[in-house]
Order: sequence, then C-alpha cells, then structure tokens
Amino acid sequence: MGRARLVLLLGGLLAAPLATCAEEPAPKTLCNAGDLIFCRCRGGTGGQKLCQPDGMSFGPCEDPIEGPCIEAHGSSGTSSSSSSGAGGEGGSGSGKKLLDPCGGNEECASNVCRMGYCTKDCAKWQECTDEAKDIYGDCVLLNGAVQQCVPYCFAQADCQPYGPASGCGFAQAVDAYGVTVCADWQGGPQLPPDGYECFDDFECHLGFNGEQRVCEFGQCMPGCHVKEDCPEGATCVTTSKPGKCEVK
Repeated sequence: MGRARLVLLLGGLLAAPLATCAEEPAPKTLCNAGDLIFCRCRGGTGGQKLCQPDGMSFGPCEDPIEGPCIEAHGSSGTSSSSSSGAGGEGGSGSGKKLLDPCGGNEECASNVCRMGYCTKDCAKWQECTDEAKDIYGDCVLLNGAVQQCVPYCFAQADCQPYGPASGCGFAQAVDAYGVTVCADWQGGPQLPPDGYECFDDFECHLGFNGEQRVCEFGQCMPGCHVKEDCPEGATCVTTSKPGKCEVK
C-alpha cells in the first residue's frame, strides 16, 4: 500500500470517532425553571404561573389577589352556529376581529356587529377568547334572547370604545361563571350580586357612584363607606358596618 494512501486511510479512521462524539444540541425548553411567566385569568385579569423544573410545563395561573384561577388560553374552536356563516351569524371574510369596535356588520370578519363590537353566536366561553390575537371575552345569554361573545370589562371606561350601546355590567356566563362585560343592559346597570367576591368597592359598583354597593368582608353588599356611595342629597352614616345612606 502506498504511503500516501495509508495516510489518507488512517486520517479517515481517526476522524470518524470525532464526528460521533460531537455534542448534541441541548433539548429545547418552554421556559427557565423557577421563572414566573405572565398569564391571563378568565375574566381578563393578569396573573403569573411558575415554570416547572423540567422547563416544559407550568404551574396553575394565579391571580395576585385571589390566587389560582381559570387560565384564558387560545380559542378552542367555534360552535356550529358561529362557524356556518348562515344568516350573517358567522363567516370567515376579512375584516375586524372578534370584539373589535364596529359600526356595521360589513366591518367584521364574523359579519356580525352588535352593541358596538364585532361578535358571533357561541356555545362556550373558550370560543370568545384567543390569547394569540389579544381577544378576551365570554359567552353570555343577553336579555334572554342572544347567546353571544361579549368583551370583559372592569369599569365603564373599558366600554367607551363601543359607544353608548354598551356599558360595563355583571352577567352570568353560559356556564354560570360570574363575569363583568360590555353590553346593552336596557333596564339599567347590572351590578354584582350580594356575596360576589371582591377586593374593593369599585368591583361592586363598577364606577356607578350612588348605587349603594360596597365591598365588605371580601363580598359585595348594600351599604356605603363614603358620601359618594350614596344617591345625591344623602350622606353616609357609618355607625354600622357598612354604613347606611341617609337623607339629611
């Protein structure tokens, strides 16, 4: 065997193990173990979830005040009524996305504009939330007639983009979960009922001063804490807890 050929052969044999011993790329992870990751609770509030030691899973989403919550994930699909496009109730054309402000059906990809925003018929709350598209809403039966997607709200200002057709009020979602959403309430503001869990007075009167609704002992109930909680011409007498509105 020629010398040059022998050198080439030995070189190939020596190189082969080096190729097999090359470091394999580290497995990809979703997060760094121990990190707190932002998440969104059902209802629209922001929370955090803990990255688990494997870097591939998370603990429950937790509201900073109320603790573990139902996390709002991406849309899980559409109901047959909303995806069929029949009667202008569905459709997949171009246009504004779900829960965007609108002035007419033709502006919406769903071909449905009600109460100042794009909506669609629904069967479950997951059809009204899509985290990837920044859509956060719920499925509610409104005024005993239409079961549709509605946007979450925390105060009246959250509903202003939809115009006078919508205000912030309390409703029971189709699965009986209590939510505050933008809608046309017709008979006036619907406020959280007695016993509804709360953190402060605002959660109970939703910005409607004078409604005599306050948060006491972590629950909404009738009463007042300050004069502004009472109707015009009345003041808050705090000899009891909560106080009572009295006309002087």
